[in-house]
Amino acid sequence: MDMTFEIDGGPCTNCRLDLELDPSKSGGVVYVEFKSYKLDSIPHLPVNQLKTYFSAVDSITEMKYVFNKLDTPNLNDVKKKMQNVFQSLEGFFINGTVKLTAHPSHHP
Repeated sequence: MDMTFEIDGGPCTNCRLDLELDPSKSGGVVYVEFKSYKLDSIPHLPVNQLKTYFSAVDSITEMKYVFNKLDTPNLNDVKKKMQNVFQSLEGFFINGTVKLTAHPSHHP
């Protein structure tokens, strides 16, 4: 279990995703990140952490965020909040594709 926490706004040197999957067995999903955030906390996801996580994939479809239903029961509200977070990363995605180069160790 990764218990190293990063300071918001600081470098994300120890950031690791919660789960790495074999994309051939998971419908193309490579990484899963579990969050137990309350709805009001979603806009405060650490930007450097998000950028580090998404720099490990070629497309946003390879990444899945899973929110605890007890903390965020309304999926539509979660989606709206996450869309706002992604819009704050303007220029990071182009048509769902991550602009940064994918991490070579994750894609053979």
